Amino acid sequence: MVIVLPNNSNQFVMTIQQKILIGILVVANIFTAMSLGGQLKEIDLSKNPGQYLATLPFALGILLILACRELSLRWITRKYNVSLTWPSLLPSLQLGSFGAFSRICSSLPNRQVLFDIGIAPAITGGLLSLTLLIAGLFLSANHTGGIEIPTQIFHASVLVGSLAKLIMGNLLNIELVDIHPLVILGWIGLVITALNLMPAGQLDGGRIVQAVYGRKTAGWTTIATLIFLAIAAL
Repeated sequence: MVIVLPNNSNQFVMTIQQKILIGILVVANIFTAMSLGGQLKEIDLSKNPGQYLATLPFALGILLILACRELSLRWITRKYNVSLTWPSLLPSLQLGSFGAFSRICSSLPNRQVLFDIGIAPAITGGLLSLTLLIAGLFLSANHTGGIEIPTQIFHASVLVGSLAKLIMGNLLNIELVDIHPLVILGWIGLVITALNLMPAGQLDGGRIVQAVYGRKTAGWTTIATLIFLAIAAL
């Protein structure tokens, strides 16, 4: 079965305006990632712009996760000779970034190719983020933290909370605990991976659903996802 996406040409030429927009999004993404790093270190960059270097390591950590996701996507598409647009980074003040969006602009030979394109960045981003999270929890257990957070935050995620309890043990019995920045970085990476696995459009999840169930089902799941997000935003 052949899947033909909206643009059948294997050649895609970006306009100057599109390239400028992508550049603006990159700058905005760096800014939001640094702003989040500033919040964690209790630095207000609007009042203390000279301290931006202190937030740079955290911002680079987020960009590293995004870069690894994108590299895995580019590798798998190159393997199958599939063309993609340049990645557009999606900035977020809450997470530092929502991830990167790349549109497929060539036809695909079969559903397996589409499935691999959807699953590759999800696996890469998920494994990298989980590794960072676990490493951060071990460092936190050895009292090499640096960020004080309420322990109740760990109740927000079954996975992260279970790992934290397993690795940090009795350290979570107090109201506030010092954690290593890698914990936050890995957690954010897992959230970004989860968001991109939503079954909508050309997100990783949307591509996987289309590969497994077909375009019609993918269209319905996209609509359902958008409705759910709209209700959740109320």
